[in-house]
Amino acid sequence: MKNLKIGLVLGGGGARGLAHIGVIKGLLKHNIPLHCVTGASMGAIVGAAFCLLMDIEKVEQNFKHFIFSDKFVKLKGESVDLNSTEQPEGFFHYLTNIVKRRIVINLAINRRGLVDSDRLATAIQSLIPKVKIEHTHLPFACSALNLVTGQEQIFIRGDLHSALLASSSVPGYLPPAKMDGHEFVDGAVIDSFPIEACKELGADFTIVCDVSPELETQSKFDNLIQVFIRSYRAVVKRLNNENLKKADFLIRPQLADRSWTDFEAIEFFIQQGEIAVEQNIDLLKEKIKGKSGWSYLIKKKFSPEKTRV
Repeated sequence: MKNLKIGLVLGGGGARGLAHIGVIKGLLKHNIPLHCVTGASMGAIVGAAFCLLMDIEKVEQNFKHFIFSDKFVKLKGESVDLNSTEQPEGFFHYLTNIVKRRIVINLAINRRGLVDSDRLATAIQSLIPKVKIEHTHLPFACSALNLVTGQEQIFIRGDLHSALLASSSVPGYLPPAKMDGHEFVDGAVIDSFPIEACKELGADFTIVCDVSPELETQSKFDNLIQVFIRSYRAVVKRLNNENLKKADFLIRPQLADRSWTDFEAIEFFIQQGEIAVEQNIDLLKEKIKGKSGWSYLIKKKFSPEKTRV
């Protein structure tokens, strides 16, 4: 295992991505070395925090302190429930719902996001020191979608805060992040698991943590928003499943139907991440051992050396 470089890939998922903290805790508890980390959205934020501090207990402490602070409560504000299926009761409620729908439509036409990007920027600044990506203690990279080119963007150098903002700007919910004449949105849209980027950083063996919810059977779609969200999730799920085939090992914490906005459930998410590692640790060690054999090491020795660019 000493000669094998292990990379960790952390997927997006909002609050569900807090389970990544538990996964890292579990891996380190069992002496699984991590040599580089890549991520998208919340996976990028958690991964960056770890690569900078190199102390997952401190990362956990910082996240808990921030989530239960007055600053976070003010930043979170009122949630926007676009999935509400509440039926109007009486004529007054009927009129109220019409007004609500018109407000949402006007927001969609006149604004680039339902909430201001300052909220996310403040959260990132509170959790992550301001440094350049190339100055993290462990090699780190994160993904985003470049709206201008329509292509995936992998950030491996430059301002870390800007890269994390780009990787975490959920389209529709937050406005795109502007950088160098380009605009970026959540990396999970185009590549929730930047596995190839992890290999480019030098990983010989990739461990992927997937916190995305299962796509359960659904038979009722009451409005156009539900139809759109369902269609979007189905496409993303299929793309993710294809991408996950590139991973050497997959860890899926059991997070049930917990919402991507349920940050106050951080204890639950972290615990489930640790449990997922415990349930898979024997198989993981077996897989790592298999890739650390003599045949693999000889092949690696005569292969071109990977470098971080």
